Amino acid sequence: MNYLDILAHNNIMILWLDDHIGQPDNCRALKMEFRKITNSLKMVESVDSCRHVLPYVKNRKLFCIIQGRYAKEIVPDIVQMTSLSTPPVVYLFTLHMSSLTEWAAEQECIMNGGIFDHEQDLLGTLTKDLNNYVKEKQAEYQHLFEIELVSEFIKKFTQMMGQCWKTNDALALSDETSRDKNQSAVIIVQ
Repeated sequence: MNYLDILAHNNIMILWLDDHIGQPDNCRALKMEFRKITNSLKMVESVDSCRHVLPYVKNRKLFCIIQGRYAKEIVPDIVQMTSLSTPPVVYLFTLHMSSLTEWAAEQECIMNGGIFDHEQDLLGTLTKDLNNYVKEKQAEYQHLFEIELVSEFIKKFTQMMGQCWKTNDALALSDETSRDKNQSAVIIVQ
């Protein structure tokens, strides 16, 4: 597993609140489509069950899909319960877009996600947003990995140079001892 897989698995959560889709036996094909893009999909069927999950996603990037009728009730909780450093992205999934448009325009998390009335549009946007997030993190972590690699190189280089100096000192000491023995032999012979 590479570090992008680890990143995607551990730091991203997709939370879907919908009383119909959240039921285990409903919309299986749609759920399979979403599970193709992530293993971190949690379906809930009530506002209470959504609130119960929110404390567990505090340090993760949260992408929420909310059934339109629950939006005004749960979105403030989602914003409050998530980290400022990783603001949530909220997608409203509703057949009544016009009734939520004005309110949603004031919600930054929804403006970052969107309002959808068709699941394929939602899936396409979510896939694009997840890819962009992972690419962002890849660039961030790539820099850290480069620093780590340079640090590791310097550490190994320092160890290698230390060994070289020890070897050099040992050779020099050996050479001095040989010269001392040779000089002693010359003095004794004379």
